[in-house]
Amino acid sequence: MPQRNWAAHAVLSVAWALSFVFGFGAVSSFGWAPAAVLSSAVLAAAIAVAARLGGQRLNVRPGLRRTVVLGAWLAVQNLGLCLALSQLGLSLTAVVLGTVPLFTTVIGQMWGVERITPTGALGLVVGFIGLLFVVVFPAHGDGWDFIAGMLACLLSAFAAAFATRYASQRLPGRSGPVTAAHLLAAVVALTVALFSGGSWAGSPLGFGALAGLAVVVTLAGPTLYLRIPGATGTTATSAVKTAGMVLATVAGVVFLAESLSAGQVIGMLLVLVGAALVLDLLPTQSFARWSR
Repeated sequence: MPQRNWAAHAVLSVAWALSFVFGFGAVSSFGWAPAAVLSSAVLAAAIAVAARLGGQRLNVRPGLRRTVVLGAWLAVQNLGLCLALSQLGLSLTAVVLGTVPLFTTVIGQMWGVERITPTGALGLVVGFIGLLFVVVFPAHGDGWDFIAGMLACLLSAFAAAFATRYASQRLPGRSGPVTAAHLLAAVVALTVALFSGGSWAGSPLGFGALAGLAVVVTLAGPTLYLRIPGATGTTATSAVKTAGMVLATVAGVVFLAESLSAGQVIGMLLVLVGAALVLDLLPTQSFARWSR
């Protein structure tokens, strides 16, 4: 990332962290499935407003099939995320979602759009070892809530990586398809919510969280969900979101009194180092010499 973009990326990282804090507030108020419906709808509306304010047209037709594919993966991402937030809490969910750059790199290699370097391979190993630490050292036992939440969070992380890679390759910078994809995700989530229950009435806290989410996405949507000016590919997007996950984890521990086990803290640090290596955010001269 260019040096002049660090301040902008810091602001975007805070915005990304806030979006998850507000998402957690919605889940706590409405229940996980209704929250997935409402947050997807809010995201669609906010991205559309941000795009129109930026002078973009919301044209979907040229990429209708791709929009459907993206919407399906966004539905999996949002449903898995909300279920994980309800079962694991904000901090642990954020830790696991820090693995998104790892999955994004693997998918890029499988699609032939990115080559995994020796440093990237080391980052994948370190990151997935960290994920193993997070899974095998639960802070409050490995009950069914933990298992279900962890599986949902891993599925959400993979879906987020796929959606990020797919949107950047097939629908780069196009607000119309991204908006329609989030609406489709809301419809898919609604079919799940009809059978899972939840409180559609919500609470003032829940509606306030949705309003906060709308404000954050409207202000940061063109960069968080469509493109990051002055950056290339998905690397900068992943870096911003990884930093946001760290901030969300800290927010959960400090403000919500959530706890992580010592093993999970070690795992979080390993995931963070792995993501930084994969995203080429650390000095790699020594690794380059080692790989020769």
